[in-house]
Amino acid sequence: MITDEIAAPSGLVWTGRDLLVTDLGSGAVYRVALTGEVRLHAAGLPTGRDVMGAPTGPYKIQRGGDDFVVTQGWQDVDREEGAFDHALIAVASSGAHQVLSADFWNPYDLAWDGAGWFVTDASRNALMYLAPGATPRQLFAFDKLAHRRRDLAGLSPTEFKDDAPHAVDPVPTGVAFNGARVYVALFGGFPYLPGGGVVVSVAARGAQTARLELDALDAPIDVAFDPDGRLLVLEMGRFDLAIDGFVPGSGRLSRVDLTTGERVVLATGLSLPVTVAPLSATSYAVAQMSGSVIRIDVAD
Repeated sequence: MITDEIAAPSGLVWTGRDLLVTDLGSGAVYRVALTGEVRLHAAGLPTGRDVMGAPTGPYKIQRGGDDFVVTQGWQDVDREEGAFDHALIAVASSGAHQVLSADFWNPYDLAWDGAGWFVTDASRNALMYLAPGATPRQLFAFDKLAHRRRDLAGLSPTEFKDDAPHAVDPVPTGVAFNGARVYVALFGGFPYLPGGGVVVSVAARGAQTARLELDALDAPIDVAFDPDGRLLVLEMGRFDLAIDGFVPGSGRLSRVDLTTGERVVLATGLSLPVTVAPLSATSYAVAQMSGSVIRIDVAD
C-alpha cells in the first residue's frame, strides 16, 4: 500500500520522484510520494456520472514534453457541458491547467510519441491523434467484438439460445506506444463477459488493420511498457450482474514478452484496478478506483 487517502484514484504517472494521481472523486490531481505522503497539485476538474452511471472526470494522466496532460471525460448527466469536459487538459508544474483540445467525445487514455498524443476515445470506439495546435484526427476505428451466443445464455436462455455471434462495442481503454505500433486494450461492452476483452495493436502511421496481441482477458483497462520493453496488461476483473459491478478482488496484473509470447501473472486480488505505472523493471504502482494506490514488487 502506498496510500488510501484518495477517494477514487484513476490515472497515475511516475515522475521519477513521485506519482501524479488523478482523483475521480474530487476532480483533483495529487502528488504522492512512495512513502505515502499526499499533497494537492491541482484542483477544479469536473466530476460526476455519465448516462450509464459510470464515474466521469479526470481519467488518466501522462507526461508529454514539459507538460503533464489529463484526459477529462464527458460531462455529468445532470449538468450542462463545460469548458473542461471531453478534453485533453495540460497541467503545469504550478498546478494551473488549460485545455489543449475539447474536440473529443470521451477521451480515456493517452500516449505521447514525442510530437503528439495518441488518444483512445471510448465513445467513438476509435484511436485518435492530437498534434500540437491541431484538431484531433481519427487514426483507426475498432471493429465490434464478437461473442458466441451460448456464452451469454446465463443472462437470458431464451434470447441467447443458439451459437450465432453476438457483437458488442469494443470500448478502447488503455493505450501505449512502442516504436512503430500502438497497443490498445479493448475492454468490451456490456455485459462484460469473462474472457471477452483483448489487446490489439495498430501501425502508428497508416493503420489499415488491427493485429490481435492477447485475448481471453477480463475487462482489460490499461496497458503500459516496462523499462525492458515488456507489455504490462491490467484487467479490471469479472463483472457480476447480481451486484451490478465488478467483483472485488478479481482484477489482475500480467506481464507479456511480445517476442517470446511468455505471459506471467504478477498480481491477483486487485479491486477495480484502472492504471499501472512502472517504477522499474520489477516494481509497479497501481491505482485502484476502490480507493487505494498500491505498490507491487516482483522477482525478475
